[in-house]
Amino acid sequence: MRPFIPGLLALAGCPYIFSPPELSRRGTDSAVDSGLVTPIPTDDPTTSSSPPSGSSPDAPTLTEVRASPRYDSVQLIFRVDDPNGDLSGATLQVDQGDAVLQYVVPADLDLWSQFGESILTVPRPTPCDGYADAWDISITDAAGHESPPVAVAAAVRSGGTVPAGDTDIGRLTPPYTACGVIEQLKPQQEDRLFFTLDAPTQLTADLHWTDPSTDLDLYVFDGAVELAQSRGDNPAPETLVVDLPAGGPYRLEIRYWSGPATSWQLFLRE
Repeated sequence: MRPFIPGLLALAGCPYIFSPPELSRRGTDSAVDSGLVTPIPTDDPTTSSSPPSGSSPDAPTLTEVRASPRYDSVQLIFRVDDPNGDLSGATLQVDQGDAVLQYVVPADLDLWSQFGESILTVPRPTPCDGYADAWDISITDAAGHESPPVAVAAAVRSGGTVPAGDTDIGRLTPPYTACGVIEQLKPQQEDRLFFTLDAPTQLTADLHWTDPSTDLDLYVFDGAVELAQSRGDNPAPETLVVDLPAGGPYRLEIRYWSGPATSWQLFLRE
């Protein structure tokens, strides 16, 4: 059985749920070693290999399935090979172990392409300690032919809850999350995360916080040079996108601006 927490975020469509998911986390939390969630033992934790042929020659086949975690969801990107082309009205199944979600093609998808990449968004909140999930994905065409299931994994590494002030998170490998607490209001608290990159990265940073009446800001620096600043409006999140060369150390700053004390969560992805 593979752990999953269904989120409260509205889906891109309305899935059917064969067995309703619980609203509490099940299973054993992933071990955190030096701030990294232990990955699922596969060659690639976010990408599947091509599945074997189905038992029916008319069955579709899912290929190039991969997962792209977001703060409160996971995007599933996939291709479908279908000998009959009868995929309008097909059903995409996402088996999370304790529940099977069904999505109608193309109505419930974010993006549909019979001959290219398609995208489905499935809710999956990110806790402060990250997660490592594995799901089975399959598709049933309009004639009722079901593809072989394909396993796909999604993992978010974590720094856990960091102390106020300076924290060195070392080499950054997105997706990554960290949490903190704003307690010092005067003078204004600044929490700083230092990191390096092994390769050039277009980094997207989302800063969320608990109290909607609080205003926090997010910056990225290379030494004394400001590279990016969030432009979001209250309430959260504040978001920035910045292209960073390999190297560093770079510095992410979470700055308190106004409002009550609050906790925050940072989510980083490519």
